Amino acid sequence: MGPFSDDHEPAAGRPRKALWFFVIIGSVAAACIGGAVLTAVKVGHNLRADAAAVRPTVVFPSSSASVAPTPEASAGPQASTYPVRKTDDLKRVCDHWYYPKSPKVQAKAFNPVKAFVSDSLDQQSRTESQLYDVPWRATPAIRAAWDPAALAKVRLVACADLTGAGARLKSCKFNDSKPATVPMKQGDYTLSVYEVATGRRLAEKKVKGEDTACPFVVLLGADHTIYSSVSDRQLFEALRTYVEK
Repeated sequence: MGPFSDDHEPAAGRPRKALWFFVIIGSVAAACIGGAVLTAVKVGHNLRADAAAVRPTVVFPSSSASVAPTPEASAGPQASTYPVRKTDDLKRVCDHWYYPKSPKVQAKAFNPVKAFVSDSLDQQSRTESQLYDVPWRATPAIRAAWDPAALAKVRLVACADLTGAGARLKSCKFNDSKPATVPMKQGDYTLSVYEVATGRRLAEKKVKGEDTACPFVVLLGADHTIYSSVSDRQLFEALRTYVEK
């Protein structure tokens, strides 16, 4: 869903679109990302008509944006004063907030889940993982648990945060961009599962990112490195015990 790397062949007969990139280097206000120096590279060609409006997977807040304070982990989770209404509310669960008005986890029922992945060592932005693409989803109850439409009824939040890197896996090549070749290293993640209603951590485990596909859009940090990501299938297998009681 974005600019294409050299791993993807252009579709026959489609007009080639101009390749482009942009670089952002600067000190971001402390209220946003703590002054990290970041570089963003975006490249692409032969975008389909239905994917023309491509955006980076990480969006930077403006310097004037207000950022809700994150409770200290040692102080325990903090209750939100409002209920869950949008995806960004559920992201806050990864930052030690909880929503008392949300339903609690049930021992013998489907527990709807949302999962978020942070694959950068420079910033804390998270993207939602689309868990609806599970191998065998069939019944309405299963679909509702892995792809919940009613966010206020989500009982679980899973957070996969990049914590370090392993060996170099390969290089990703991009057309007409600088840098043209970006190394990919093994991503080491911590996967945590929380109850939305209480902030209680139900599980925590170390996982290695198994998704080694070169991304369509790449947002580089100061280390100019891409990390293998946690795949939807990994998350599905890790969360199944908690979602399908």
